[in-house]
Amino acid sequence: MSPLALWLHDPPDLGDIPLTVVSGGLGGGMRARANASHVHRVTLSPDGRHVIAERSGHYVPKTEPR
Repeated sequence: MSPLALWLHDPPDLGDIPLTVVSGGLGGGMRARANASHVHRVTLSPDGRHVIAERSGHYVPKTEPR
């Protein structure tokens, strides 16, 4: 199994590391599934937060850098 596949099935424990995930707000079904995954990931951190970049799709740093 590839390292990425292993990581997807058994993600690393973040411990008490703060985590912020920025997701694009534009897109269809695949974006919604990705964002749901992002929400799940931040719930695993005691200091997690999820931010939606409303005017972006996949390339948030390029389309909405601030």
